[in-house]
This record gives sequence, structure tokens and C-alpha cells, in this order.
Amino acid sequence: MGCYPSFLTGLPHNTSDLDVYGCVISYNDAVVEYNKLLNDTLENMRNMLPDANIIYVDTHSVKLDLFQHPKNHELIEMDVLQGLSTEQKHAAVMAAALIILTLG
Repeated sequence: MGCYPSFLTGLPHNTSDLDVYGCVISYNDAVVEYNKLLNDTLENMRNMLPDANIIYVDTHSVKLDLFQHPKNHELIEMDVLQGLSTEQKHAAVMAAALIILTLG
């Protein structure tokens, strides 16, 4: 979430709030903590309901990796991003990630 262009452009933050990838640290930390609590809760439910199939999918870590390492996924050539603001770079990466996730 901390890398989403809408958060980067729509919510106030300082450069000290950003990690080396330009993502808001506190938002990403909150999602990681939430996902940990959710996963723990689901594990308890699995123990209480042994015949149930309860599936947890961590989409945050996938999206975060797309934002942080777009070249590893061949999403965008870096020279295309030269001269763009951080927000514009994130918007471009998000758009490419959404296309890939949609086309699956």
C-alpha cells in the first residue's frame, strides 16, 4: 500500500517517511503487521475447523516486489522512467503490474 500512487500523491508525507524505493514505510509496515495477525487468526481457525480449507494469499508481498524490483519482472525498461517524478514512476509500474495481473 505504501507504494500505491494514490497514497503517494494523495496523502501528506515527508521524504523521511519513504524507504529507498520511494514507498511510505508506515503503510507497508501496517500491512505486514495486519497480514501477520490475519495469518495467525486463520491458523487458529484451521485448528478449530480441521475439515475446512482456509486459504491465505499474501498479495501485498507480490505487489511490493513488483514496485521494488520492476526490472526483475521485465515490467519496464528503466530508461523509459528517466525524467519522471517518483509519483509518475510508481503510476507507470502500477499500470504495468495491473496489466500483467489482469492478463495473468
